[in-house]
Amino acid sequence: MLSYQSQYLWDWEIDSLIYLNKSGDKLVTTININHGACRECVSESVQKIIGKKINGKWYFLQSVNLVVPRDMYGKDSMHPLTFHELSQIARKEMLSSGLKRNFKG
Repeated sequence: MLSYQSQYLWDWEIDSLIYLNKSGDKLVTTININHGACRECVSESVQKIIGKKINGKWYFLQSVNLVVPRDMYGKDSMHPLTFHELSQIARKEMLSSGLKRNFKG
Protein backbone atom coordinates (compact mmCIF):
# COMPACT_ATOMS: atom_id res chain seq x y z
CA MET A 1 0.00 0.00 0.00
CA LEU A 2 1.37 3.40 -0.97
CA SER A 3 1.50 6.15 1.59
CA TYR A 4 1.95 9.91 1.65
CA GLN A 5 3.81 9.69 4.96
CA SER A 6 7.13 10.71 3.41
CA GLN A 7 5.77 14.16 2.53
CA TYR A 8 5.29 14.78 6.25
CA LEU A 9 8.72 13.49 7.31
CA TRP A 10 11.17 14.75 4.68
CA ASP A 11 11.94 17.79 2.55
CA TRP A 12 10.29 17.50 -0.86
CA GLU A 13 9.61 19.46 -4.02
CA ILE A 14 7.24 19.00 -6.92
CA ASP A 15 9.36 18.78 -10.04
CA SER A 16 9.30 21.81 -12.31
CA LEU A 17 8.60 19.54 -15.29
CA ILE A 18 4.86 18.88 -15.42
CA TYR A 19 3.32 17.15 -18.42
CA LEU A 20 -0.17 18.32 -19.37
CA ASN A 21 -2.22 16.85 -22.18
CA LYS A 22 -3.61 19.12 -24.89
CA SER A 23 -7.04 19.37 -23.26
CA GLY A 24 -5.47 20.30 -19.90
CA ASP A 25 -7.26 17.65 -17.86
CA LYS A 26 -4.43 15.17 -17.24
CA LEU A 27 -0.97 15.70 -15.82
CA VAL A 28 2.11 13.74 -14.82
CA THR A 29 4.98 14.94 -12.64
CA THR A 30 7.13 13.74 -9.75
CA ILE A 31 7.61 14.60 -6.12
CA ASN A 32 11.34 14.56 -5.37
CA ILE A 33 12.06 13.64 -1.75
CA ASN A 34 15.33 14.48 0.00
CA HIS A 35 16.11 12.54 3.17
CA GLY A 36 18.98 14.91 4.04
CA ALA A 37 17.93 15.38 7.66
CA CYS A 38 18.31 11.64 8.26
CA ARG A 39 21.98 10.80 8.92
CA GLU A 40 21.28 7.04 8.73
CA CYS A 41 19.60 7.26 5.32
CA VAL A 42 21.44 6.02 2.26
CA SER A 43 18.92 6.95 -0.42
CA GLU A 44 16.45 9.56 -1.63
CA SER A 45 13.21 8.85 -3.45
CA VAL A 46 11.12 10.07 -6.36
CA GLN A 47 7.36 9.49 -6.55
CA LYS A 48 5.46 9.73 -9.81
CA ILE A 49 2.18 11.62 -9.50
CA ILE A 50 -0.69 11.40 -11.97
CA GLY A 51 -3.48 13.98 -11.96
CA LYS A 52 -6.90 13.90 -13.62
CA LYS A 53 -9.46 16.69 -13.73
CA ILE A 54 -13.01 15.34 -13.40
CA ASN A 55 -16.04 17.65 -13.35
CA GLY A 56 -13.79 20.66 -12.71
CA LYS A 57 -11.92 19.11 -9.75
CA TRP A 58 -8.39 17.72 -9.74
CA TYR A 59 -7.72 14.24 -8.36
CA PHE A 60 -4.19 12.94 -7.80
CA LEU A 61 -2.82 9.43 -7.61
CA GLN A 62 0.59 8.43 -6.36
CA SER A 63 2.02 6.04 -8.93
CA VAL A 64 5.41 4.33 -8.78
CA ASN A 65 8.15 5.11 -6.26
CA LEU A 66 11.81 5.15 -7.31
CA VAL A 67 14.42 4.60 -4.59
CA VAL A 68 17.61 6.47 -5.51
CA PRO A 69 20.65 5.02 -3.69
CA ARG A 70 23.15 7.77 -2.90
CA ASP A 71 26.17 5.58 -3.53
CA MET A 72 25.10 5.07 -7.17
CA TYR A 73 25.62 8.81 -7.68
CA GLY A 74 28.85 9.26 -5.69
CA LYS A 75 27.14 10.40 -2.48
CA ASP A 76 27.04 9.02 1.07
CA SER A 77 24.88 9.33 4.19
CA MET A 78 26.40 12.73 5.00
CA HIS A 79 25.90 14.10 1.47
CA PRO A 80 22.37 13.66 0.12
CA LEU A 81 21.42 14.22 -3.49
CA THR A 82 20.19 17.74 -4.23
CA PHE A 83 16.73 18.49 -5.57
CA HIS A 84 18.32 19.40 -8.92
CA GLU A 85 20.05 16.00 -9.08
CA LEU A 86 16.81 14.23 -8.14
CA SER A 87 14.98 16.16 -10.83
CA GLN A 88 17.48 15.08 -13.48
CA ILE A 89 17.22 11.45 -12.34
CA ALA A 90 13.40 11.62 -12.35
CA ARG A 91 13.35 13.04 -15.86
CA LYS A 92 15.66 10.33 -17.17
CA GLU A 93 14.20 7.34 -15.31
CA MET A 94 10.50 8.19 -14.99
CA LEU A 95 9.45 10.96 -17.35
CA SER A 96 11.53 10.57 -20.50
CA SER A 97 8.93 8.34 -22.19
CA GLY A 98 6.51 11.28 -22.25
CA LEU A 99 8.82 13.53 -24.23
CA LYS A 100 8.20 13.86 -27.94
CA ARG A 101 10.78 15.20 -30.33
CA ASN A 102 9.80 17.86 -32.79
CA PHE A 103 11.46 18.46 -36.17
CA LYS A 104 14.30 20.38 -34.40
CA GLY A 105 15.08 17.42 -32.12
